[in-house]
Amino acid sequence: VLLCGQSGSGKSACLREAMANMKSSHHRVVKLAFHEQTQAKDVQDTVDSLLEKRGRDTFGPPTGSTCVIWVDDLSLPSVACATARRAGQASAQPLELIRQFCNYGGWYDRAAQSQPFRRTQDCFVVATMSTHSAGDRQVSERLQRHFLLLGVIPPNNESFVHAFSAILEWKLNLEYFPDEVIARAGTMAAATMKAVQLVSEALPQSPSRPQNAVGASDAARIIEGVLMIHDETKDFQHGLGHIWAHECLRALYDRCSSEDDRAKALAGITAAAKSFPYLSQSLAALRNPTLLFTDLFDFESDAKVYKEVEDPSEFQRVLQNIIEQHGASAGQSHELILFPDALDRVARICRALRVPTGCALLIGNPQSGRRSLARLASFLSDMTAIEPHSEQSRHHQPSLLHWRGKVKDALKLAGGQSSSAALLFGDADLGDDALCADIYSLLSTGAIPQMWASEERATVMEIVQEVERAEAKGKEEELAHGLDSEEEEEEEDGDIAKEEGHSEWLAAHTKFADRCHHRLHIILC
Repeated sequence: VLLCGQSGSGKSACLREAMANMKSSHHRVVKLAFHEQTQAKDVQDTVDSLLEKRGRDTFGPPTGSTCVIWVDDLSLPSVACATARRAGQASAQPLELIRQFCNYGGWYDRAAQSQPFRRTQDCFVVATMSTHSAGDRQVSERLQRHFLLLGVIPPNNESFVHAFSAILEWKLNLEYFPDEVIARAGTMAAATMKAVQLVSEALPQSPSRPQNAVGASDAARIIEGVLMIHDETKDFQHGLGHIWAHECLRALYDRCSSEDDRAKALAGITAAAKSFPYLSQSLAALRNPTLLFTDLFDFESDAKVYKEVEDPSEFQRVLQNIIEQHGASAGQSHELILFPDALDRVARICRALRVPTGCALLIGNPQSGRRSLARLASFLSDMTAIEPHSEQSRHHQPSLLHWRGKVKDALKLAGGQSSSAALLFGDADLGDDALCADIYSLLSTGAIPQMWASEERATVMEIVQEVERAEAKGKEEELAHGLDSEEEEEEEDGDIAKEEGHSEWLAAHTKFADRCHHRLHIILC
């Protein structure tokens, strides 16, 4: 099956939902996140590591199960041979490998000296492809003919407004907002889509401005930020209007790299607010250069409240006290000067790290304090900051072995029961294509193909089993409070403790990668 559609049409979401509904005892899912630097050998090694030997030259998943190879996205690998590309005869190596797999039911064993052909059984391929692929991104018809092609039509604005309205109404009902406030959820959803549309038209995407790719995902980020509203904010005209303006600025305004682009983005958000009278208070908030929401006022509390910073001087005192207390407890002195711009940047970074899969790209001149602010924001967000190299060697590219070691440390933290992890890296880390490929894999799936050696897999499985025990303990506590226990009696068929061999590692690694994807936050500074 091959799902084809525009970017943001929900191709990956459809497959993710389908994969989640499959019983883990009958299906083994391996996700391959393709990118421009994807190597065919990495694809083959990833799939081969999950298959068991069934015969002399036959391999497959454990008996009684099937292996589903999920490729996302076929249109991302590029063609290296320009001459063949102009002749229309070239295709990227990973795509040719997938074509061989679909056509002949396997591939050649590169590790063996005689390189015998490895036949596979009970393995199927599902994939996604962008409709905008062209030139060196075009998927050949020789590969497409092996799939059942299904077109995914992107939802229109009315569908997005309906979905976002339902989500906002659920949140406002949960926080016991008045009925007249809940009735305005549709207005806020419509205004969000209007703002995204106007900003997208004002800031067309170009090779020099890839950050101008504004779409439905940005509208979702705005709604996600509005959902952080607390029941202390009861005034729709001020509270919800201000937080809507703030989240629009964070999602649409902060991406701009020039004053001209920022002016256009602000004009689009303002025009969207003017189109809806109930957001009139947002106009004043948009003109306020110090508009800021944060949860750092409740730094030591478990129930943090996301609220507006009404007094910047008070916010500065709060952060300074937190830094001094942390330095005293650690036996260190932090000589940081929190001027107004630094306060604003720290709060914005913390906002990005507050949500699952939240990452940040900090742009500025050398020695402007980007890395210091990233470290501070990681601490304020209760995260462990991990850097691939020391401060003294930050301008020298680290070795791949050293880089992988630091990434493993970050993944062990993010995938376990401890606090989330923030992986900090700079321009020096982008000089190697292998490092860039690792970063893309982490952003896409939370894992790097073939990174864990055989002797290291036991550590990952222990981390996952510890997480499962903690989750089981939490469910038992819920049952003790009078929750229905019938659902708890149904054990999952794919319990990791009952699985063996490759199945055990695949199930553990899938859950581990999912946790890392949501709990590992990457900051380029």
